[in-house]
Amino acid sequence: MAEKQSLAISSVKTDVDGNVPPAKRICMSRDKYWLQWDTDDVVERLNEAELRDVAKVFKEKDYVGATLAKLQDKNVKDLCTTSLEIKQLQRFIEDVTKDTSQHKVVNDPIHGHIKLHPLCVAIIDTPEFQRLRSIKQLGNGYFVYPGASHNRFEHSLGVCHIAGKLVRAFQDRQPELGITNKDVLCVEIAGLCHDLGHGPFSHLFDGMFIPAFKIKRDKPWTHEEGSTLMFDHLVKENQLEPEFDKYGLTDKDLVFIKAQIDRTSEPEITGSSTPDQYWTLNGRPKEKSYLYEVVSNKRNGIDVDKWDYFARDCHMLGIRNNFDHNRCIEFSRVISVKKEVIPVQKEVISVKKELNSEAEEEVNSETKEEVNSEAKEEVKPEAEEEVNSEAEEEVNSEAEEEFQICYRDKEVGNLYEMFHTRRTLHSRAYQHKTTKIIETMVTEALVEANDFIEFTGKDEEKSMSGSIEDMKAFSQMTDDVLNLILNSKDARLEKSQEILKKVLKRDLYKLVGQKKIPEKKDYTEQMIRGAIEEMDKDKPKEHVSIKLSKLIG
Repeated sequence: MAEKQSLAISSVKTDVDGNVPPAKRICMSRDKYWLQWDTDDVVERLNEAELRDVAKVFKEKDYVGATLAKLQDKNVKDLCTTSLEIKQLQRFIEDVTKDTSQHKVVNDPIHGHIKLHPLCVAIIDTPEFQRLRSIKQLGNGYFVYPGASHNRFEHSLGVCHIAGKLVRAFQDRQPELGITNKDVLCVEIAGLCHDLGHGPFSHLFDGMFIPAFKIKRDKPWTHEEGSTLMFDHLVKENQLEPEFDKYGLTDKDLVFIKAQIDRTSEPEITGSSTPDQYWTLNGRPKEKSYLYEVVSNKRNGIDVDKWDYFARDCHMLGIRNNFDHNRCIEFSRVISVKKEVIPVQKEVISVKKELNSEAEEEVNSETKEEVNSEAKEEVKPEAEEEVNSEAEEEVNSEAEEEFQICYRDKEVGNLYEMFHTRRTLHSRAYQHKTTKIIETMVTEALVEANDFIEFTGKDEEKSMSGSIEDMKAFSQMTDDVLNLILNSKDARLEKSQEILKKVLKRDLYKLVGQKKIPEKKDYTEQMIRGAIEEMDKDKPKEHVSIKLSKLIG
């Protein structure tokens, strides 16, 4: 085998110094070398992959390396005796025949060398994706932390990398899951594109600017929704459909990619005689539900999106990060879990009520209390145990299996550090008082300028707030909108320019106090005003520079 590879390499043209050009060296050492395998080579590789029974079949049929690319799923099933063997052989063929010569390697300060699939590279090399270079990851946090200059662009590459790394770990350790290379690619693309919908200054746009207009929609606009819309626009605008077809991705795979990015709730899986009756997602079957929780985990918040921005933000902010996501990957597995909801209390109450009603008919008011107490004593020790056991058996027999991403028990300390890092980042950076003040000022400036700055949409000019419904206009908006306002000669933008100049001169609003209000969604202006007045009783109202409409918007 080694001799055949060396012969192939020696046939490549060399330069004047006798060196092989790097691109060609990669191509000959990894791309298409399996086409030169004879039957003995194929059998040897199959034995190394613990597919000895399949190797015997290949030996009998005299299959060679070139045969691997011609085998369809039907042929693979005929060659194997068990479902596990089928999945292992499919994985073996995918690994051997895949072309990695076109993969691009990027050097990242957080993850080192990242290898990107050619389809990911095609997505990256579009204007819609490149705009992420001009959107700060931490928005106006850059005005407080000079090191926070990183952008959504590099974060997206990092999430793509970790997402692929995690799913490949499951693929290697648990072949019975049947994870295909196409599954891995779809998860990588979801990680790559999950932040395409961010507007200027990241969360300020969808968290403060858009809510200020109280736009009437079926549901509030979020950057996740924007990401799926921008993904569709990106594919269509750059005519990437042939690229997706080239790597075997279908419309169903595109649905799967978008569902990973924008999913309002976790998959609904309930007991049913028909396994997929209550599975509401169309991209992948219920058995692969865990794939939806790699990029964005609605169940417990442990996902690769956080893993990248925790490491990246801490690195750029100069904050210590004790969480090790690589260790989490090493000690993770997909495990089948049953949801057990036992309706015990309802059953017991119904028995008590029945006995109580009988007691009321049989006894007069003088003896009712005595019978009721006897009924309770009778129900509690005997009926409750019987109902509990019957309900438990019934629910357990109907409970559906749900596949979840799980971690070793000894990882509890590492996961604690993850959530502790999150709290630290919020308290010291994301919710920093000066950051929030600047965000308030920038939001006011953008709101004032909204009607006077327009972007070219599909059919007409769009304002900043109107661009969320038109991805052509939205794709033109970045953090540079501040320079558009500051450098404009339009007299209508004077108020916005005045606010932004105060930010640049550090003439900021003053924090007069802060108060933690109990979590409620139905705050009224009166409630917020009362909280502010209580917080600042000794100062005149003109000192309070907080706009209530911003707080309750």
